[in-house]
Amino acid sequence: MIKILLYDPNRSEWSLFDEILPSSSYDLNKIGTFCEAHTAILTGHYDVLLMRVGSEYTRQIWNLITDYQSVTPLGPVVLIYDEITIETLNHALYYGVKDCLKFGEIATTLGFSIGLTLDRCRDLQARIAGLEKQRFEEQIDRLQKALSHELNNIFTLQDEISHSGQQLLSVLVNALEIADPYVRGHSQRVAALSKKIAGRMNQSYLMSHGLFDLSGLETAALLHDIGKLGIPDNILNKRKKLSEAEWKLIKRHPAMGADIVANIGHLCSIAPDIKSHHEWWDGTGYPQGLKAEEIPIKARILSLTDAFDAMVSPRIYRAARALPEAVAEIKKSAGTQFDPQVVEGLLWLAGDK
Repeated sequence: MIKILLYDPNRSEWSLFDEILPSSSYDLNKIGTFCEAHTAILTGHYDVLLMRVGSEYTRQIWNLITDYQSVTPLGPVVLIYDEITIETLNHALYYGVKDCLKFGEIATTLGFSIGLTLDRCRDLQARIAGLEKQRFEEQIDRLQKALSHELNNIFTLQDEISHSGQQLLSVLVNALEIADPYVRGHSQRVAALSKKIAGRMNQSYLMSHGLFDLSGLETAALLHDIGKLGIPDNILNKRKKLSEAEWKLIKRHPAMGADIVANIGHLCSIAPDIKSHHEWWDGTGYPQGLKAEEIPIKARILSLTDAFDAMVSPRIYRAARALPEAVAEIKKSAGTQFDPQVVEGLLWLAGDK
């Protein structure tokens, strides 16, 4: 049903509008004063505004049209006049009036005019909606392309950062091996063994201690001895027994290594693991004397794999131990030097379970 607001100060002829616009097809609200019309326009929604004007066209008429168009921007306004001038027609055109009808002819023209103006307005609304949809889709397309471009930039940057990180990691490991050639390959072996042992351990145990991603464990393993870069070569490569002062200096390498990686953005998270990889399960390790659960889980794994690889690898001051002998030594140290859960992982790996 078409909802129409009629502003007609001449109330005596309202019945004519009721005949032309029957209630079966039109919801006609008739208003006779400016204030009532103003309130009705601002509080209701009308499909069409009919303005009945006499020979005098006051500013109030144009104000009502402006109010209506502010509430219903595409709603048609039809002006019904007794007499009209060119000046009034120009005003009507300026204010967006869609049709001007002579009062004496509305019996045959009003219904047709309302239908035609509504059709035109609906067509205009459809076109505007289509244009808005097109503009919206174009904006979405532009945003998607921009987002895709930015994501590609981010992924490229991540790849570059990752590549740079891997290069830095390689540089640090190579620098360590140059400083201490007798442990060449040690860090890589510790990293590989750490991942294998973690894979054999109780996974709920690892996750309950915050170890979800083995990449951090691998990185910590590769750099666990990086602090030895701060130890003089003559001490690292000494063939004779170390003095007490030299041994104290060697024992500083976990803390020194933690300090090195703590200043490298993407490596700072493994600093506690490097610092604690010589802590013992019973609290007699160094540098802080941490005990059991106080030791980070990655450091507990590194503690075992570092010791195990040292046992089975030759050193300048001793020969390599046989694999069964090294496994037995690790098994014997479960609960004292090593986390029993980590030892279980090595035993599973060695086939001793």
